[in-house]
Amino acid sequence: MTRPGRVALLLLLLAPGLVRATDPTPEKTAEESAVRAADARRIEAMVQGDTKALAPLLAPGLTYVHSSGDLENREHFLETIGTGRLDYVSLVPSDVAVRVLGNTAVITGKADVKLVFQGKENALVLRFTSVWFKSPDAGWQMLAWQSTRLP
Repeated sequence: MTRPGRVALLLLLLAPGLVRATDPTPEKTAEESAVRAADARRIEAMVQGDTKALAPLLAPGLTYVHSSGDLENREHFLETIGTGRLDYVSLVPSDVAVRVLGNTAVITGKADVKLVFQGKENALVLRFTSVWFKSPDAGWQMLAWQSTRLP
């Protein structure tokens, strides 16, 4: 067998192990469970309008992009929730995937949302992406949210 042939054979034999070694989330990890738990607390706090419980789950540099395209920072988003201008009646995620890469996590999925915005009731189905960061002092915090309305 030629040298290039041996190299190709070796790569074919090692490829499955290399793929497994580089896959950051081959199975549910303790960190993934921690991120999921933090996100569940965030959702509960939003639905309850509890900004005291919500605030520590939001990173200081939060970028929150609503499905309408409106952009809010952490302070504005907390104010929007706290004043009841935006009242999340329910937020039910589905098809959720969590990928943890060191001290960063990306959550993707769908959500059925019922809310009242400026007195008007809305029911939405969203596709979302959120980015979380593990702060040495505060634990897992959401750093970014982006959602898109589905038909």
